[in-house]
This record gives sequence, C-alpha cells and structure tokens, in this order.
Amino acid sequence: ILEEFKGVASIELTLEKDSILTKEEALKDIYRKLRPGEQVAAEAARALLDNFYFNPKRYDLAKVGRYKINRKLGIDKQLTDSVLTVEDILATIKYLVSLHANETKMNGTRDGKAVELRLDVDDIDHFGNRRIRAVGELIQNQVRTGLSRMERVVRERMTTQDIEAITPQTLI
Repeated sequence: ILEEFKGVASIELTLEKDSILTKEEALKDIYRKLRPGEQVAAEAARALLDNFYFNPKRYDLAKVGRYKINRKLGIDKQLTDSVLTVEDILATIKYLVSLHANETKMNGTRDGKAVELRLDVDDIDHFGNRRIRAVGELIQNQVRTGLSRMERVVRERMTTQDIEAITPQTLI
C-alpha cells in the first residue's frame, strides 16, 4: 500500500497510526466489523470477503455497473468482468485521495488510450446515477437467489440424510 500511495500524506499517516500489521489481522478486523459477536477465523474472514465482492455467484456488477466503474475511475476492463478486482479498489482509493487533496484531474485510460479524468463528487440523487432494471435482469436476480437457496438446502439435506435412501425428490 505504501508503494502504491508513496507521498500521499493522509495515507501514510493513517498507516502509521494503524495497529494492524498483517494481512490476516486486517481480514479478522474487517470480519469483526461486518459480523460483530461471531468467532473470528482468518479463513472465514477471507471467505466472507471473497463471497461479498469477488464471487460471481453472489456479486454482479452487470455490464452497466462495469461500464460506470471503468468510465469513472479510468480503468480498461472488459464489460464482461462482473466482479470487483484489486485494480478497481486501488483506483477507487486513488480517486478518493485525489478528491480529498482538492485535485480536479486524474490520469486514467479509456479504450487503451491515456486520458485525463475530471474529478467531481457524485450527486446520489441525480437521475444520471440511477437506472431502471429490465424485467429480464430482475427475473435473473430472483432465479439466482432461489437457486442458491435451494443449493444450500440440498447440501444440508445431503449431509443429514442416509446415503442409501437419498433420491432427488427427497433432497428438493
């Protein structure tokens, strides 16, 4: 992180004050904040973060979301990349640091060419930042949710039922 944001005083001061020094400690700290009161295991924390943001089964930017991120942050990712990447997160932090420093422009890329991006704070109420989801997309999301629930139920039943007596009808 220090290499990526060398010379940015706010990041350097934040990292100086931060008591968390390892990746494992950071994962556990994030897990504690997302799921307070639960036991913390490094693997559980990693799985939670991966499922939240990097698992295509549970997180989907869709083409519109990827397009908006690419355009806003000056990233050149395929529109079919529907999950967040480390590059997205770093570009977001760079954008926020530049905004905090009252800068008006930032370097980025579009269509493989270097461009200067204008920095501004988004108005969340502006209709340009809203979109209407198509019926197909809404149905797709509901079917995905239903199938993932059914998958979880089937897995549970497979572990509790007798292996000899299992049939597809008893699992569903």
